[in-house]
Amino acid sequence: MDNARKPSKQQLIRRSAHIREHAADPTAHGTPAWKVDQLLHDGDLSAMSVLDVIDYETRRLKDADGFVDPSDMAGVCRHLSREKVLHVALGVPVLQVRAASRYLALLAREHPAAPTFEERCDIWDRAVTEYMDRKWERVARHEIKDRIKFLPMSDGMSSAPVAPRRMSGCGLKAWEDLYRSTAPKFVGAPPADDERGDWEYWEDQAARSRPVEAAPVFDAAFLAEHGIDRSMVERLGAADRERIRPLVERTEPLHGGAVRLDWVVGNETLTRALVRRWPELRPDALLTRLGMPNRISRTALVFEQLRRISRPPIDELALWNQAVAHQAGLKHPRAARWGRDGLNEYRHQQALLRRRLVAALQREGRREAALARA
Repeated sequence: MDNARKPSKQQLIRRSAHIREHAADPTAHGTPAWKVDQLLHDGDLSAMSVLDVIDYETRRLKDADGFVDPSDMAGVCRHLSREKVLHVALGVPVLQVRAASRYLALLAREHPAAPTFEERCDIWDRAVTEYMDRKWERVARHEIKDRIKFLPMSDGMSSAPVAPRRMSGCGLKAWEDLYRSTAPKFVGAPPADDERGDWEYWEDQAARSRPVEAAPVFDAAFLAEHGIDRSMVERLGAADRERIRPLVERTEPLHGGAVRLDWVVGNETLTRALVRRWPELRPDALLTRLGMPNRISRTALVFEQLRRISRPPIDELALWNQAVAHQAGLKHPRAARWGRDGLNEYRHQQALLRRRLVAALQREGRREAALARA
């Protein structure tokens, strides 16, 4: 008879959370986030992308309480490849990821000091050609019976020997454009407007351009500067003081799905109120609950993420079309409309969402004030 005590629900929850967090650790060798980080060289972006895919893959495995069994969580994390993570989270075509992996490996082996764009194109083409040659050799030995998938060349054209076609979102330029935000530390994407390869100069410029945000100190000088005196604070009721508490207290930064939600909402105060009210909902489900169509909310989350990882100048229409194409290519597509009409529809829904949230918070504030007076 097995006398081992069955683990409690809380123990299972902690175990499942530990598995999820470990998979999203870019510093742990062999984890999905570590594998993705070998391409992106951005730990935060790699971790966020892996968490997004894990949440997406486990959405149907949750029980009534929103809990995922540790064995199911481990199974999902075990089968996360970097191709899948980059495709689902960032919309990068799978064949583009495979070609970029070979390109970066060859670039690291040859390690040119400062390759120009033409030299990088040559390295990309040689990496793809070598890979496809090995594929054809295996076909000749009858080791491959399935249809061959041709990787993209540096110009975005297929490497197929007969009737090559242009592959959407592929090629060296598409790869470098997608990860401009990680340049110059990203080895595959030097600055587009400078081919000198002066990496130390550009790293110094990138460090100088990072804003240093300091949290405001709400002391007497701050209150006086903004025209607030003690009598004004003392006249506030209990409900009013409770509402302004988040403004005068140091709060933890947003994390996880709340960050993506804030990209769409565009107001941290409103986002925090939503997360406090519906902490169990995913960002797309929460936006849909608030009246934004599901196809627009899902496309908007991908679009806003692409905006954050793109380097200025940002072509919003191109990023929107890329997000639509990504959503349309999923197993269960939920994509907004293509082109300028779809982007305008999203902006309209975004404005309506903000007005609804502000009105709801105002009604809640008036209700709390009435209860306090009663």
